[in-house]
Amino acid sequence: KVVIKTEHIRVSDQTVPLDEGVEAVREIINPDDYGLTEEALYALTKEIMDTSLTMGGDFHLDNIRFFAERFIKSGSIARFKMAHENDF
Repeated sequence: KVVIKTEHIRVSDQTVPLDEGVEAVREIINPDDYGLTEEALYALTKEIMDTSLTMGGDFHLDNIRFFAERFIKSGSIARFKMAHENDF
């Protein structure tokens, strides 16, 4: 694990295998409840992981679970499905 510290920024290992991220998302978001295919679940997981990173987090599985919950509460899954309706 590489940790780079600067005055106000801490960058830690931001790699997690996508499969682990998908399993963390699956704990929170049941694909059957939202009509998500396996391919759509992987794409949604990538989006959740990107959101975590953008919001100043990293790819720690707890962060991925946190943002998966926020995707549910904010209605982002419906927006994701609408944006990708022709992709899957």
